[in-house]
Amino acid sequence: MAPYFKYRAENKKGDCIERIIKSENPIAIAKQIKKKGYHITEIKKTEKNSVVKKKHFLLKRNKVDKAELSFFTEQFAIMTNSGLSIIESLSVLEEQIQHQYFKKSIKNIIQSIEQGSSLSESINKENDIFPYFYQQMIQIGEKAGILPKILNELSLYYKWQLQLKKRIINSLYYPILLLGTTFLTIIVLLTYVIPSFEAIFESFNTQLPYPTRIILFISKNMQNYFVYFILFIILFFYLGKVYFNTEKGSFQRDKIILKIPIFSKPIKYLLLWRFSNMLNLLIANGLSLLDSLIILEKIIKNKIMKDIIHMIQINIREGRDLSSALKDSKFFPKIMIKMVKIGEKTGKLDNMLAELAKFFHNKLNETMKKIVTILEPALIIFMAAIIAFVAISVLLPMFNMYSLF
Repeated sequence: MAPYFKYRAENKKGDCIERIIKSENPIAIAKQIKKKGYHITEIKKTEKNSVVKKKHFLLKRNKVDKAELSFFTEQFAIMTNSGLSIIESLSVLEEQIQHQYFKKSIKNIIQSIEQGSSLSESINKENDIFPYFYQQMIQIGEKAGILPKILNELSLYYKWQLQLKKRIINSLYYPILLLGTTFLTIIVLLTYVIPSFEAIFESFNTQLPYPTRIILFISKNMQNYFVYFILFIILFFYLGKVYFNTEKGSFQRDKIILKIPIFSKPIKYLLLWRFSNMLNLLIANGLSLLDSLIILEKIIKNKIMKDIIHMIQINIREGRDLSSALKDSKFFPKIMIKMVKIGEKTGKLDNMLAELAKFFHNKLNETMKKIVTILEPALIIFMAAIIAFVAISVLLPMFNMYSLF
C-alpha cells in the first residue's frame, strides 16, 4: 500500500501550497508538482491516521455552511450570465466572501485555473468546501457548455434546501422549548421544592400516601446521585455517538429513525424529496440514469436509502426500467411509481421527477405542521400532569392530617 507524503511547494510568484497525498515515492510527487509550475521545498512521510485526524479537525474548524455556499453559487450564476469570465467572476467573489477559509479556497481555484486546470478540476481539489454533488454538476455544466444554467439550478437547489431546513427548525422550535422547560421544571421541583417538605412529612409520624413516597424517593435519589445521573447521560450519548459512527451503528440508527411513529413520515418525505430533486437535476442536464444513480448513492447519507439506490442500479443494469425497480424496493409510494412510469413512456422523466420533488416538498411541510399541531398541546398536557402529580403528592399528606382532627 502506497504511503502518505506531506509536501510544501512554491511557484515563481512566491505562492505556496501545502498538501498531503498518497504516492509510491517522493520523486513521482515532485514530477507531478513541477508540471503545475511549482517546485517542492519540503517533503516528508506522514501517517494515515494523522492525515485523517488533521483533515477532520480542519473540516470542523473551517466548515462552510450551506448559506454561504448558496450565496456564492447565486452570485457566480449572476456574474457568468452577465458575460463575465470565470476568473473575473471568482475574483469579484473572493472580495465579497467574508469566510476566510472559503476566501482562500476561491483564491486556490483561481490559481489552479490560471495554471491550465478546468473549473471542475479546480473545484474538485477543494472538496472540503464543495460537496460531491456540486462537483459533478459543475463538471456536467462545463462538458455541455451550460455552466451558467447549472449554476442557476444549483443556486435554486440550495435555496430550496435552506428554506426547507428553516421551516423544519421553526416548526420544532416551540415544542423543543416546551420539552426543555418541562424537564427543567421537574429538576427544580425534585431538587429544591420537594426536599423542603420532607421534614414536615416526617413530623406527621404516619404512613405517607403512595404518590408522596414515590416523589420523595425520586427526590432523594436526585439529590444524592444527580452528578452521577448527569455523567451517565453524557457517557450514554458519547457511546451512542461512537457506535452510530460505525458502519453497523449508522445502519441501525437510520433503520430506527425510519420506524419512529411521529418522525418516520417526514423523514421519508425528506428522503424522497432529495432523491427526486437530485435525480431530476442530473438527468435533466444530460447524465444517464445509471450514472445519476451512482452519484446519488455517494451523496445520500441515509444507509437504508443508500442500499435501496444500490439495488435500483443493479436492476437498471439488468435492463429493467426505473418504475419497476422502484416498485421492487417497496420503499417508494404508488404515486411516485405511477408518475415515473408515465415519465418513462412519454420520454419526460426529468419533468415528472421535478413535479414529484415539489409534491414531496409540500407533503413534508404539511406533515411538519400536523406534528407541531399535535406536539404542542401534548407537551403542555404532559407538563401540567407532572406539576399536578407533584402538587397532589405534597398536598395528600396534609389533607390526611386535617381529616384526623
